[in-house]
Amino acid sequence: MILLLKKARVIPAIEVLFAAFILLHAAVPGEGAPLRRQHRTAPAPNSIRITGEELQRLLIGATADDPYGILSILSLKAGLTFRSTGDPGAENWFIVRNFGRDNSRLTLVLLDGRPVNLSNNFTVEFDDIPVAIIDSITVYFGPVPVRYGGFHTVVDIRTAEPRTKSGLASVAGGSQETARANLVLEHPGRISWLANLNFDRTMGQTGNSLSGVLDRWTYSNRRATMFNPYLKTDWKLFPFLELHAHAQLVELEKYYGEGLHYGRPQKRRRSMQGIFLEAVSPAKAATEFSLATYLNLEEESLNAQFPENPAYNVHWGDQERQRFGFLGSFARPLGARLWLSAGGEAHRSRGRTNDEYVFFRWISSQSHYGAFLEATAQPWRGAVLTAGGRLDGQTSIGRLRPAWQFALEQELMRGRLSAYAVVGKSNRWIPLNEVNTFLRPARLLGPPFLAAGFSEPARQLDFEQFRSFEGGWKLRFGRLEEARLALFAHRLAGPTGTSSFEVVPIRPAPGIPPGFAAALASFERNVPLVERSEGLEASLNTRIRPRLLMFANYSYYLRADAEALPGVRLYEGPLAGPQAQAALNQSIGSLVIPAAGRANIPGAYRMLGNLGLLGNLGRDTSFNLLGRWRGPTRDPIMKFGLDPGTNRIGGSVIWDLGLNRTVHRSDRSELAGFVKVVNLLDKRFETFVHYPMSGRTVYGGFVWSWSARASAAAPPTGCRHAR
Repeated sequence: MILLLKKARVIPAIEVLFAAFILLHAAVPGEGAPLRRQHRTAPAPNSIRITGEELQRLLIGATADDPYGILSILSLKAGLTFRSTGDPGAENWFIVRNFGRDNSRLTLVLLDGRPVNLSNNFTVEFDDIPVAIIDSITVYFGPVPVRYGGFHTVVDIRTAEPRTKSGLASVAGGSQETARANLVLEHPGRISWLANLNFDRTMGQTGNSLSGVLDRWTYSNRRATMFNPYLKTDWKLFPFLELHAHAQLVELEKYYGEGLHYGRPQKRRRSMQGIFLEAVSPAKAATEFSLATYLNLEEESLNAQFPENPAYNVHWGDQERQRFGFLGSFARPLGARLWLSAGGEAHRSRGRTNDEYVFFRWISSQSHYGAFLEATAQPWRGAVLTAGGRLDGQTSIGRLRPAWQFALEQELMRGRLSAYAVVGKSNRWIPLNEVNTFLRPARLLGPPFLAAGFSEPARQLDFEQFRSFEGGWKLRFGRLEEARLALFAHRLAGPTGTSSFEVVPIRPAPGIPPGFAAALASFERNVPLVERSEGLEASLNTRIRPRLLMFANYSYYLRADAEALPGVRLYEGPLAGPQAQAALNQSIGSLVIPAAGRANIPGAYRMLGNLGLLGNLGRDTSFNLLGRWRGPTRDPIMKFGLDPGTNRIGGSVIWDLGLNRTVHRSDRSELAGFVKVVNLLDKRFETFVHYPMSGRTVYGGFVWSWSARASAAAPPTGCRHAR
C-alpha cells in the first residue's frame, strides 16, 4: 500500500499515518457492526450523509428558500462550497476540496440512481433537483467506490419512499420578485407513487451593478423561470422482485439582458426529459441485484454577452443531445465475514449543434463503459475492509484504464471511536463537447505568413486520472453524534480548466522568410499538469439539548496548485523581441502553461468554515441560524485575461436566519408559516471577481401538509414534508 501511495506521489506524512493505522488493528478490542449493515449504510468511511431529518431542519420552508437552492445546503458540509456569477439560472460551479471551477464537471450526480449530468460537458444543473422530496444525500469524496465510474466525486440523492397517503403544498415569495409554488403527493401500497410539481420565477439581480473595473455594467433583465415536475413509482411485483420507475421534466428560461446579441435575445433556454427504469431485489433480500436503464433528452440554446468583453461570442448556439445507458450490479454474502459485489455500466451520448464557433470542437457521439468487482470484509475484530477494482473505457480513447480503491475502518472503542483510511484512483470520462478536455482546433500565434508551413500537432486524448488519499478519526460520545478529523491529499493528472501553448515546427514554404523554424500554437487538450489539493478537515455534530442541534466544520488547505508532469519541458524564453525567434527555434516541443505554479482555475480558497444551530422554541416554532465563513482566495477568478484589479478575493462571513411557526394543527393536517432571511447582515461579497452575490434577501410563505391518518406528534421543524 505504501508503494502505491509513493507511486501516486502523495505527501510522505500521509504514508506514515496510513502505516501506523494498519499496525493498530491487532490490539483493538470490541466487535464491529454487522457486515451487512456496514455494506448497506457505510459503503465508504470518508463519505458524508445528509439525512431526511437533518435536511428538514435545514429547510425552513418545504424547499430551499434561498437564491442558490440545494447548493447552499451542500455547502454547509466540510470541504464543499460553490461559486456563482450571482443569481438563479446563472453560472454556478460546485467546488469539492478546492479543485477549480471545473470540479462541477468532475462530479457525478445521481437522482434515485439516474445520472443527471449534462451530456455535452458533464456539468450539473442543481436547480433540476426537486428539493421537497429528498430523503437523503450522500457525498463520496475521492477516491470514490469503484461502482461509480468516470468521476472523482459523487453526490447520490435519494427521494422519499411513500409511507402514508398524504400531501404537501407550499407557496413562497420575497426579494428579487421571487415567487415559488410546490405540490407533493404520495401514496403507499404494493404500487406506490410519489409526485412533485414545482414552479419558480425570479428577477434575480436585475438593476444591480458589477464591481471593480466592470462597475459601469448594470444587469438589465435577469429574469429566470423554471418548471420541474417529477414522478416516481415503485411496484412490489413479487417477493423477490421490485420495479422502480421515475420520470422528470425540466423547463428553464433565463434572460441575461435587454436587447439583442449577435442578432439573438440574450438568454438561455434549456429543456430536459429524463426516464429511469429499474428491476431490483427487495431491501431485505439475502442476495442483492439491480438492472436499470435510463434515457435523458436535452435541448439547449445559449446567447450571453460577457461584461469582460462584449464582443466575445461563446454562445453554444442550439444543441440537441441524448444520453442512454444501462447499469447493473449483483451482490451477495460469502460466509459471515465477506460481501462480494460486481457489476458494470454502458452509456451512449449523441448530440448535434448548429454553432460553428471555433471555441468548441463538437463530436456527434460518444460511448462510455466500465465494469467493477468489489469485496467488503471483516478481516479481524472491529474492522471493515473494502477493496475494489474497475476498468473504464470509451470510444475516443480506444483503451481500457484501471481504477481501484482500498478502504479500512477500525473500531478502537466500541461504538465511540474509530479510525479510517481510504486510498485509490479513478478516471474521468470525456463528454461530447471536448472544450473541457481541451481538444480545440489549434490557433497559430505569429505572423499570418507562417500558416503556409504550419500543421496541427498530433494529440493523443486520454482520461484524466485522479489519485487520492484520506485518513482520519471519528468520535461518538453521549450527545456528540459525530466528531471527525481528517487529512486528505488529492492529485489530478491532466486536469481541465487551463490553456496551453506549444512551440511547434514550421515547415519551409513559399512566403516564409529564412529564420522562422518554429512558432507558438495555442490549443486545448489534456494539459500535462498535475493539480493538487491537500488539507485538513474537522467537523462535529452534537445535540446540545433534546431540541437543539449544533454543527460546525472547518477546512484548511495546506496546498492548492498545479505543476507540470515529470518530463514535460516548459518554455522559458522570450515571447517577443529580437531574441524570441532564435529561442523558439531551439525549443520545439516545449510548452507554455500559464496555470503552472498556481491553482489551475485561480481562486482556490485558503479555508472554509460553517456553523449551524437548529432547534425548536416550544412545540410550534422552530428556527435555524446558519453561518458560512469563507477565507480569502489564493488568486482571483477571472476570465478572458482581463486584469481583475485585485490580487485575490477577500474573505466573508455570511449569516442566514429562518423561523417556522405552526399556525393551525388538526389530526390530519397542519398549516405553518415561515420566513427566511439570507445574508442577514447584507454582506457585500463575491465568489467570482466583479460578480456580486445576492445581498440581503427575504422569503416568506406557507406550508400546508395533510395525511390520511392523524399525526402522533408535532414535526421536528414546525413543518412537515409529505413523507
